[in-house]
This record gives sequence, structure tokens and C-alpha cells, in this order.
Amino acid sequence: MERVTTSTLLIAALMGFGANADAQVYVNEVLYDLDVNDNSGSSEPDGEFIELYNAGTADVDLSGWVLDTRDPFGAGPNYPLPAGSIIPAGGYFVVGSANVPNVDYTPLPRPASGLASQDQGYMEDRNETVELYDAAGALIDAVAFETSKGIATTDPVIGAQLGGGIYASQSLVPGVGVGQSMSRYLDGVDTDVNGYDFGQLPQTPGASNNLPQVVSHNVPDVDGLATGTTLTGDYTASYINPEVIDPTVVSAMNPTAIPASPQGGNAIAMADFGGTFATSNELVDGFDIYAYIDTNPTPLRGGANPSAESTMFGIGNSGIFFNVPDPASRLSVGSGINGSTGLAWLISRSEVDVFLYLVDAKNGGQNSTWDILAEFDLTGVDADWARLSIDAENGVAMYNDNVVNFDAQPELLGPFYAGHNEFIDGFASRPATWDVVPEPASLALTGLGCLAMLRRR
Repeated sequence: MERVTTSTLLIAALMGFGANADAQVYVNEVLYDLDVNDNSGSSEPDGEFIELYNAGTADVDLSGWVLDTRDPFGAGPNYPLPAGSIIPAGGYFVVGSANVPNVDYTPLPRPASGLASQDQGYMEDRNETVELYDAAGALIDAVAFETSKGIATTDPVIGAQLGGGIYASQSLVPGVGVGQSMSRYLDGVDTDVNGYDFGQLPQTPGASNNLPQVVSHNVPDVDGLATGTTLTGDYTASYINPEVIDPTVVSAMNPTAIPASPQGGNAIAMADFGGTFATSNELVDGFDIYAYIDTNPTPLRGGANPSAESTMFGIGNSGIFFNVPDPASRLSVGSGINGSTGLAWLISRSEVDVFLYLVDAKNGGQNSTWDILAEFDLTGVDADWARLSIDAENGVAMYNDNVVNFDAQPELLGPFYAGHNEFIDGFASRPATWDVVPEPASLALTGLGCLAMLRRR
């Protein structure tokens, strides 16, 4: 699939590619599922919103434009934009509650649908499509959420805007940083494949989604921080934020004492009994970390559903629950609906074995559609810290001394992410646990990337 880069879009804009200014307006950010008590203290529908972005060089009159919604059960509410609605060049237009920062238009909350569990906010809290039409009724943009449960339309015109939609689900919960929304990684950058263009990022209604772009994830050095410190300045989580641990001391986030990482001192850990994931507050081309890999099979659970545990470190995004993935069909528990995208290392533990996979989850989809780029059977190997890295720009990854080359993905957008979930029921699990690689050692990742580039020449 040919991807559109940021520079391509900029050149097209400067050359006047696509004379219709309407085509420069995009659905840029959406918060569609807000728990009753959200981070700001408001309740549905008081925090849900849809943000539009004008990537063009001229203001656009949105009078008579319509934001329409639908799900597989039928048409949802639609919101005509009132006369005088103007979105400035390079600016935003926010539709939502009066409590939403920078809101431009607050329509009446939608009428009840008769489904009590979904009657919350301006949109239904499930798989739904948001479509933007201009005053002439032409489709301008469309985004679909939770497409693991099905896409709401078979219309090929709408489908061409979705590219399969966003497989992951969203639900904002209390007590976690500033909260996440479904956001374009870069304002107005649209490849017509929602799963590549959107991820769960810190919500920014009426302001830029754009995070700093760096070559490699800046893993915070937490040696000088107190254990238990949550890293809200470095990561944004769906449920439980990463926090500082002393690996050698048992704590709530470190249920089993383990050795310190090769760099020594404190480390970072994250886990939640219902599953969680976190993204770095930056867009990256790669990462280089120490990760602790527990190579002991998970405890015997008994009954029809054996235990399992999964941790992923990747470039891209995931779903709020980080459902246990099973791309190799080894597990009899978990779900094919994980929601992860992009490139990642996956640590997969079961009651009988432990595997490490390098996967390309692409734009999401069933785990069975992921590409397994490399696998390592770690059953019987001593539990220990391992060096894990991925360089998407140059198509090279590393597990300790093992180098894996793959097709480079220089257009891959996304933050660094970590995800964890388990089916262990009260047994001590191993949270996602990682640490910084000291700078002199991390230069090896750059060296591997240069070597890969030389090989391609």
C-alpha cells in the first residue's frame, strides 16, 4: 500500500493540488466514549466532542455542513452546523459540550436510542462511523471506531475514507493524566487508512494533536525518582500509568523481586488486572530499551480457561484493555481483538511455554492478520533482562545479539507504546517492565540502522 507522507501533503498544498478547499477539512480528533465521572469532573455528554481541522490555506465556511453518525444498528444522530460557522486556515472547529475546552458549537444532546447502555453523550459508545458532509451533501471525510465489532456501512465511497477503520476501542476513565482521545497523529495528515492515521493520544480539543517527533523514544531515567512515582509527564495511559519501581523490592507494581537492569537502579513498570496500555508523549521512528522477560510459564489456573500473560513494546497504538493477543494461535484464552498497530515486540507467556515475537500489526485487525517477522522460543531459558529495539526507518530490530531485518517503514507514524494484560486471577504476574539503555550503548541502534542502509545500497 502506498502511504502519503507529511512532506507529500505539504507539497501538494503548495502546488494547489485539489482546488476544492472543502477537501482540506478533516475529522481530526474524537472523544466518543466518556465514563460518567471523567478526569475533568464532568459527566456524559459534558465531555464528548468532535474536532475538525482545516489543513488548507483559506478559511472555509461550514454553514450547512453536517456531522453524521451511524452504527451497524442504523443511522445515529446528525449535527448540522449553524450559519456563520467558519473554520480558519490551519485552525480548528470543535463540536461538543459547553464544558469542552475551545468548543465552537454545542448542539442539543442527541435523543435516547432505547439502548440504555449506549445513551451517553453525543455519540453512541460502540462501533460507530462519523461522517462529514459539506453543504452540497458531498462526503468530505469519515472515521470509524471499534471496527472489530463490524463496520456500520458497506457504502464504497465511505469505505474508501476508512481503510478498515480503527480496530481499537476507547473509554476515558478517571484519574489518568489528561485522558486520551482518538486523534490523528499529525493534524490533517490523511492516508484514508484510519488505523494508520489515528491513535489514542492526549486529548487536545481546539489545539494541535502534534507531538514532538524524535528518532528514538526518550526513555526517562528514573533513578533519581521515588518509587511509586507515576510518569504522567512522559506517558499517557488508558487506565494505569507507568510508575517507578525498585526491581529488587516487592511492591504493588513489582509483585516479585527481580535483579536490577543492566544500567542499575530503578526501572519502570505498568500493569492492571483488566489490561492497560500507555503511549509516550512523542512520535518516534524507533526505540531501544531494556525489558525484563519472565520466562517462567504462567501458573496453572485450572478450569476451562488456562492462564496467560502478554506484554508488548511497539511503535503505533493499541486498545484501552490491551486484550491478550495471540498471533500464533498458541493460546486458548485471550482475544483476537487486541487493537494494536504498527511494529512491536510481543512477550507471550502461557502455562506451557514462553515466546518472544517481532510482529507487524499493520493498521490493526484480527491478530491472525498480523505478520510475525521473527519468533524466539524462550521456554526453559533463564528469566532476565533483554535488550529490545526497533528501527522502523531502516527496517532493523534487535533482541540482545539477534538482529532482524525487515522491510523498512519510514512513513510509520506513532508513539512508543507499552501494553500489558493477563489471565492469572490473583497470581503474581510480571508487569510490563522496562528501563533506559545508557546513551553510549544506545548508539548501537543507530549503527545497526546505518548498516541496514548500506546493505540496501
